[in-house]
Amino acid sequence: MLISVPVSVGELFDKISILDIKTKKIKNKNDLKLIKYELSKLRKIVKDKKISEELKPRSIVGCKRLVIESNYYDTFNRENVELINLKKNPINCINRRGIEIEGIGKINLDMIILATGFDAMTGALNNINIIGKNNITLKDKWINGPETYLGLAMNGFPNFFTITGPGSPSVLTNMIPTIEQHVDWIADCIRYIKKKSYHSIEANLDAEIEWGKYNDKCAHDTLRYYCDSWYLGSNVTGKKRVFYPFVGGLPVYIEKCEEIVNNSYEGFTLE
Repeated sequence: MLISVPVSVGELFDKISILDIKTKKIKNKNDLKLIKYELSKLRKIVKDKKISEELKPRSIVGCKRLVIESNYYDTFNRENVELINLKKNPINCINRRGIEIEGIGKINLDMIILATGFDAMTGALNNINIIGKNNITLKDKWINGPETYLGLAMNGFPNFFTITGPGSPSVLTNMIPTIEQHVDWIADCIRYIKKKSYHSIEANLDAEIEWGKYNDKCAHDTLRYYCDSWYLGSNVTGKKRVFYPFVGGLPVYIEKCEEIVNNSYEGFTLE
């Protein structure tokens, strides 16, 4: 029997996580036996069992990005690296000498590098204090979650475009072609407006609402909707829990964008 083993420890942990989930789903005894055998082989590669259990993903596969690069997990095999699970031992405070951790105490440090999450999709735009028609700010408009048409434009904010904004595929696709597609679409739109001697373009409210409903429906049909991640704003206290990117895929999204253009920018008001 041939058992394949991933080349990096990062891939190993992800594969163990996937196989763990399969053991709870698969009912065929022969398949289950094979999976458990592979699990036993994979777990023998991990040096420190306690650390491996702390690092092992426990969320739904796809809920958070899989770590498939080399060297990240390998770092935890080094003698000068210590892992502290902040879900079990949260930070009490950070002071001039270091960090104080609940259940562990004070840890003196020369340097602290923070990588604890970010306000994705909406944070940067809200912090600019963008003001639209009737003196409404974008932050106020998005108080119950972002409302956009295609993740490109918003009702109440004429001549304002966002690139890879909420409601577009953005982070759920390869970002480079996604950005390029938005830049091309916006540039073509501006050329169309000039050619037709219009002065403004604004997303219609009904089109914005329908796109939001469609985006939400697509998200509900995936496992990503049923776990906590920054895709839903769960990493920011008080942030409205909605699914921020469009999960329907880039080909479907591009087709929709082209359809709108071919219908003389359906869903937009041009003046």
